[in-house]
Amino acid sequence: MRTLRYLGDLLASGVFIFGGLQAFLQPAPRAAKAEAMGLPEASLGVQVNALVMIAGGAALGLGLFRRAAAMLLAISLVPTTIVGHPFWREGTPAARQAQTTQFLKNLAMLAALLFIITGARGRD
Repeated sequence: MRTLRYLGDLLASGVFIFGGLQAFLQPAPRAAKAEAMGLPEASLGVQVNALVMIAGGAALGLGLFRRAAAMLLAISLVPTTIVGHPFWREGTPAARQAQTTQFLKNLAMLAALLFIITGARGRD
């Protein structure tokens, strides 16, 4: 079971590291969404969030402070999901469907992080 936990942490970390790197290197599209939602200092916010994702993802993947890393990632994921995938604001059905899928994917990632934070093993 320990090996599966390490594998799970490693697999989960990839999406945060990769997404964080993309956001840090190309913040403009995400900053535009944040500005449209009325958030101040959108570009800086995107880059700080990106660094949190990179650091948290790396710590989780390496098994360092895994619960703290998962907590940091969970806190970061909530605004990322709301600002980045507002399916309720999309006009076309195709865009709404795409954003809904991404929103739900992020909720699934949040669920995985909550399992790590709580040390839950699931229902038997």
